[in-house]
Amino acid sequence: GRQPLHEAIGHLACMRRLLASGASVDGLKRGGWTPLHLTALKGDLPAMELLLSQDADAHLAIKDGRTALHLAAATDESMTLYLARVVPSLVEQASLNGRLPVHMAAQAGFEAAVDALL
Repeated sequence: GRQPLHEAIGHLACMRRLLASGASVDGLKRGGWTPLHLTALKGDLPAMELLLSQDADAHLAIKDGRTALHLAAATDESMTLYLARVVPSLVEQASLNGRLPVHMAAQAGFEAAVDALL
């Protein structure tokens, strides 16, 4: 189930406190969602930066094979550009149905993200 860190996304001070108290940066909830996936879905770049600074595993995928980059590419262009730059190996990681992050960015109309993901 959801862990406190999942609930704290969007509240950096609470996230820092939970991480300092030993919360798992990669704690899973149903479907394989990690806190990093939720930051991507919500477009919370400061929270994503915090989690990655605490060694969150960006390669973890949810049940359908999507990574945080897939989720970011569908919702937030600036986050997509950031994540593709700091974890470039995610660019080629396909979901279970074969979709790459560039597919998500193209569907969202994020031209700069499409360029960065090609």
